[in-house]
Parts: sequence; structure tokens; C-alpha cells
Amino acid sequence: GIAAIYFFWQESIILGVLVIAIIPIWLLRKKIFELMHKFCETKIWSCTIGAVIIAILFVTSIVFLIDHVMENESKLAHRLFGNRNSANLEVKIQPTSPIVGEQMYLHFTNHSENDGYWLAFNINREGTIEPYIPPNNKLGPDERQMYFQISAGKELIIPQPGVSEDPFFGLSPRQPTGKELLVVILVNEWHSELVNELLFAPEKKPSDVLQTLHDKLTKLLSEGESPSLQWSSVAIDYQTIPK
Repeated sequence: GIAAIYFFWQESIILGVLVIAIIPIWLLRKKIFELMHKFCETKIWSCTIGAVIIAILFVTSIVFLIDHVMENESKLAHRLFGNRNSANLEVKIQPTSPIVGEQMYLHFTNHSENDGYWLAFNINREGTIEPYIPPNNKLGPDERQMYFQISAGKELIIPQPGVSEDPFFGLSPRQPTGKELLVVILVNEWHSELVNELLFAPEKKPSDVLQTLHDKLTKLLSEGESPSLQWSSVAIDYQTIPK
């Protein structure tokens, strides 16, 4: 899609700039080290201050790159899933700023007149997709389908409060903390291929997963493979906090 192409070129340009900046430093590394050695022999304090500044710049650059990746995936997710909510799906995170190591809950309310199934995933600070899908060793195929079901006009809380058998019991944010994004999709028909796409998402490039998932939903609807399919989605930005 156009969104995926845009983000590919944007990432390519930034990577190209970094490579162009690194190549001359690498080629001239011996000369640079010699000059630094001579300089540090005579001006120890200046050399120390320079080393600290370089370290700060290096760490800042890494943080910038992580934030840039997260921003790209977040923008793409908002573009694809953030403005399509015909079912008036309501999503809440409790607490609104979850703390590492402490229990968090996801509240989904289906305000439509049709029963449906929810699919959800998180995009963490590093831009990685984390699907909310119980592993096969906890739920079988039939049990999984029932777990994802949400009745019309009803609220669903994940995990179920006080139920230690819930696959997501003990749900809690992980390090590194910071800005994250929750995307929840509500479909009125069960399609295992959508679940499988999310199940293997951590092994794939996040932008590809987002675009493929959106394309699958659109294809099922537009090509008549599932003409009665209805889907809504919500994307929520939130902040995780270290303990």
C-alpha cells in the first residue's frame, strides 16, 4: 500500500544518512585515534570532557532511532486502524499508565448490535508488535475462538479479574517503558488467518504486519470472500511507567 511505501522510503533515507556519516569515520579511524591519543596526552581534562560528550551524543542517537521507529509504526497503525469505528467499539486501559510488574487490564465494550470477535496487539517503545493471543498450550482452537468472542452490548475485561486460569492472568507491561500503542479490532466473523497473521507478527517487520493485516481485512470485504464481514478498530496511545 501507499502507506507502507512511504514509511519504507522514509526509513531508507534515514538509514542512508547514517551510513554516509559512519563510512568516513570508519575509513579514517586509525588517523582519528592517533590524533585523539596525541591530544589526550597533553590535555587530559579536555579529552575527558570530549569523551563524555561523545558518549552522551551516542546514547541520544540510539534513543532517537528507537523513538523514530516507534513513531513510524505508530503513525502507520493510526492511519490504518485509528479512524474506523462504525461499531462504536470502546477500549480502555486500566490503569491508564500501567506500571511494570503490576497487573493491568484491557476493557473492550461492543456497543454494536452484533456479536463479534476481538483481536488486539501492542506496539511497544521499540516498535515491536506484541499480539494478545493465548498460546496453543493454554487454549485449543475451539477454546481460543470462544475466548475472543464478545457479545453485542457487553463489556469484556482481559484478563478476567480474579481468574488465575485466564491465559493473560498477571498481564503487565515490560521494559523498556515509554510511549506504546494498543490496537483493537472487532470483527463480526471469525477468521483464523487473521489470528495467524498476528500470531507470527513478532517474527516479521512490524510495518509489513500492519499493512498485511489491513489488506486481509479489506480483501475479505471487497472481493466478496466474506461479503457480510464488518470490522471496526481503535488505536490508543498510552504510557508505561517503570516500577
